[in-house]
Amino acid sequence: KIPLLCVSHLKGTLLQATLISDQDERIFMKTVIALSLLLLIACMPSVQEPACSHPVRTIGANVICVIDGDTVRLADGTSVRLIGIDTPERGKAGYANATAHLITLINNTDIRLERDTSETDTFGRQLRYLYANDVFVNEELVKSGWAVAKDYPPDIAHATLFHAVQDKANASGLGLWQSR
Repeated sequence: KIPLLCVSHLKGTLLQATLISDQDERIFMKTVIALSLLLLIACMPSVQEPACSHPVRTIGANVICVIDGDTVRLADGTSVRLIGIDTPERGKAGYANATAHLITLINNTDIRLERDTSETDTFGRQLRYLYANDVFVNEELVKSGWAVAKDYPPDIAHATLFHAVQDKANASGLGLWQSR
């Protein structure tokens, strides 16, 4: 075992070098380990965003990722939940189609986001209506049958519209309504 030296510096001038005791060495090593762990933790991102399996390119509101049929992520990391609609979750029938349709609607378009009453939902996602080159995406997803109208009061400015286009999609057997 090699003895650990304690070297003191003051304004760059070496003052003293002495052997330190085993107990001081253990304290020193524990301190180094603790500081190393703190540094490692401090350098880690606070929230790990999942890798994007559905990247897109847009202009305007910079959407970079489609999470699922009713949620997108912006370049700044903000998640945006589309208001007034609901699409199937991962693993459910229609998930892939709803997600693919949203990608088709927004990829390479000029995006505009519009707020209703609430800023965010209980998960911290921004609540917005989404327009792609002036196509009302929330409505289009319901109209195609890949989303259902779902009221989330107080954000109900377009609820009547969403229910009306859902009735037409259902009557026509579109999207999720094909097997019902």
